[in-house]
Amino acid sequence: MAGLCVAVVALGGDLAVSAFYGWSAMNNLLIAGLITLGGFVTGFVGYKRVAQSNRRAIRFELDQINAGAQDAARHSD
Repeated sequence: MAGLCVAVVALGGDLAVSAFYGWSAMNNLLIAGLITLGGFVTGFVGYKRVAQSNRRAIRFELDQINAGAQDAARHSD
């Protein structure tokens, strides 16, 4: 979904720049397609990196919680 969102924004940006300079985006479909594909790949890779970072942070926090629970169990005996 992130890749699709960035691809749409990239295509919208391409259409806006084309309209500003008076270029016909329909005459440059290869460029529009490459920009859209680049946007999709950027969004996809960015999402994967953020998701991996989030999983790593969750794992770290759970390890900290479990370590605290083990310490508390040792001290309560």
